[in-house]
Amino acid sequence: MASFRFGKGSWFLVFCIVLVLLPGRAAAFGAGNIPSIAQVEGHNWRHGDIEDMLETIAYLNGKKWTSLLISRVYFGNWLRDYSQAVDVGSLKGVNAATIRILVWVLSFLAHGYATEEFEVTEERLGCYRPEEHIDNPLGYAEGLDARTLDPRLRGPVDPVETEIDSRSGMKNYIANERGGWATSAGYLRFSLGRSIHYGRLYTSGAGSSANREEDLCEALRCLGQALHTLEDFPAHSNYCELALRELGYHGVFPHCGTDTEINLRGKRVYPLVTGTFGAVDFLGACI
Repeated sequence: MASFRFGKGSWFLVFCIVLVLLPGRAAAFGAGNIPSIAQVEGHNWRHGDIEDMLETIAYLNGKKWTSLLISRVYFGNWLRDYSQAVDVGSLKGVNAATIRILVWVLSFLAHGYATEEFEVTEERLGCYRPEEHIDNPLGYAEGLDARTLDPRLRGPVDPVETEIDSRSGMKNYIANERGGWATSAGYLRFSLGRSIHYGRLYTSGAGSSANREEDLCEALRCLGQALHTLEDFPAHSNYCELALRELGYHGVFPHCGTDTEINLRGKRVYPLVTGTFGAVDFLGACI
C-alpha cells in the first residue's frame, strides 16, 4: 500500500486552516487584546489594547472616536503582524496569493467587516520587513537573497546595519538614516506622512475631493501601521531595562551583555538593541 506524505506546502496550508479555526473557538484570546477575564488585564497590553486608548482622546472637531474608526486604525496595525506570514519559509511552499486570501479570512474573523476598507489587498498586506517591527535583521534568510522568492522582501544584510550608531547608542537599523539601508525610523516617517497626507485630503481637499471616506480610511490604516512600529519599540527592545538602570536599578540585566558598554556623550551606557525574528514569534503574534 502506497504511503501518503505531506509536502511543505501542504503542512503550511494545514497550519493556516488551524489559524482560521482557532479564533472561532477562543475569540477572547485573539492576538489583538488581553482577555477581560485575565489577571494581567490593565497590566499587560497587546496592540489592540493600546489602540483602544483612542476612545479617551478627541477626534475631528471635538467628536469621539467610534468603534468603527478605532477598528480602521487597528486594521492597519493588525496587518503588520500578519504580513509576517509572507516570508521566506512560507513562500517556499505556498504562493503569496494563497497566503493573502487566508489572511483575508482571518481579517474578517478578527474585525467582523468585509467592506472595501477592510479588504486585505496585496499592497496593504505587503510582506515581512524587519524595519516594520524594529527587528534585528542579523541572519535573515540564512544569508540567501530572499528577493528571489518575492522582490518585496529585503536583501542580504550588510554588517554595518547591525553596528551601533555612535550618535544615538542604538543599532543602525533602528534610526541611522545616513546609510543606504532600511530603518524603522524611515518606515515610521513614511507611514505618518502618508496618514497626514490622506487626512488632509479628507479634511481640506478641494471641491469634491474633500470628505471622501476612502481617504479617511487610508489615513487611519496608515496611522495604525505607524502605531504598530511605535508600540514595538519598547516591546522588542531593551528600552525598559535601560530606563530602569537610568533610574538607579543597576541590578537589571541590560539584555545586551554586561561587557557591551559604550561611551555616549561622555557617559558609559549600554546600547539599545532589539531581537531577531523567528517562526515562534509569528505564532505568538497570531494566536
